[in-house]
Amino acid sequence: MAKDGLKYYCRTCEYENNRAWKANNPESYARYSKKASRKKYLKNKETIIKKTSEWAQKNKEKRRIIVMKSQKKNAHTHAANESKRRAIKLNATPKWLTKEDFQQIKEFYKNTPQGYHVDHIIPLKGKEVRGLHVLWNLQYLPALENIKKSNKFGGF
Repeated sequence: MAKDGLKYYCRTCEYENNRAWKANNPESYARYSKKASRKKYLKNKETIIKKTSEWAQKNKEKRRIIVMKSQKKNAHTHAANESKRRAIKLNATPKWLTKEDFQQIKEFYKNTPQGYHVDHIIPLKGKEVRGLHVLWNLQYLPALENIKKSNKFGGF
């Protein structure tokens, strides 16, 4: 027993204690397991996304700090994900695009209305089909709709 009154176990003992707790408390385990949490999320997905989006709008500064801490804490993962996205975008950008085309794409991103995301109509990383990073494959979508759409093509 430690000074603070908490018990500390070795990994093997902790594993055994967890196993015993799961066996003795099947209802609680079912309620709090990852599988149960996932089911609950999928059941209430739209409400959760909407509430999260509203919170983020009201707490922009707080959210920015949380994101920055997360990025700093997981800098290696964040850098890897960003590199991967850039590579996908580069591979999806045709060699025949002109400087004017790039400028139009930049302007399109720059003029994104507040509360909207720039979305690729045909996703760069879709399951059935992959699109190009060109002006005519871009659209403005409300943030919530874009999050729902994910990397799907067509209806969602």
